[in-house]
Amino acid sequence: MNGQVQQAAKERLKQLLRRPGTIVWDATNLRQDLRAPLIQLGFDYGARVSIVALKTPVPTLEARNRKRQHPIPAAMLMRQLEKLEWPEINEAHGIVVWNSP
Repeated sequence: MNGQVQQAAKERLKQLLRRPGTIVWDATNLRQDLRAPLIQLGFDYGARVSIVALKTPVPTLEARNRKRQHPIPAAMLMRQLEKLEWPEINEAHGIVVWNSP
């Protein structure tokens, strides 16, 4: 059902983009190819698109994962980190990278 959920979320995003105001889309989107369609949608609707990326030390990520109600396997977390593509300056109108303790 992931595809249906994603499609419904995009349709809702389109509805919101038709109105004035600020929209926050909270998603992992580790790779540029996952971010691009959402960013392009914002561009298509004339929105100012900003990316906020949180940079968290690996030991902190591991500790937080262990405390989750449903932690993911440590190997999966490492695979996600290996796939991580930090946003590049040309992806959006603005990019903010916050260092998380």
